[in-house]
Amino acid sequence: MRAVKKYAAHAKKHNIEFALVGGIAMHFYGGPRLTKDVDIIASEVLPIEAERRFGFGGERYRFQLGGCKFPMTGLCGCDEARGFYEKALEEAYPLSNGLPIVTAEWLIILKYIAGRFKDQQDAVFLLKQKGLVNRKLIRKKITDTLGPTGWAAFAAGLKRWYLLNSFSFF
Repeated sequence: MRAVKKYAAHAKKHNIEFALVGGIAMHFYGGPRLTKDVDIIASEVLPIEAERRFGFGGERYRFQLGGCKFPMTGLCGCDEARGFYEKALEEAYPLSNGLPIVTAEWLIILKYIAGRFKDQQDAVFLLKQKGLVNRKLIRKKITDTLGPTGWAAFAAGLKRWYLLNSFSFF
């Protein structure tokens, strides 16, 4: 968390809004998956040297803390999904430690956009947590961002995740 707080200090200095996403956000929502880095969404990239730039509007930073370097990926959504990043950031809320995090609904939407298998696993986990996710709110957020046609593009995949949530293999 010290790496996140170091990022937060840089972001505050440059009036950059950010929120936790990815594996670290999953941790705060009770997810069991371990993560090696910290993912955030931000209103813009930090004006510091990036270790790597991504074509989809993000950068990889490494923060030195003691003898260790901690990786952090900052996504500003400078791609086709920018509207989703912006709205997720607008609706982020502070954790008890003061760090902002996206809502569980937005985390599921962003994981759907990312499209990796681990994102599907994370989303299904979130959906299984009683009272955590409002499915109607997911639909509303997508429709508000893209309109009804946008929902049509998401609907089949999300419904598959909802079905996976209904089954227990253990």
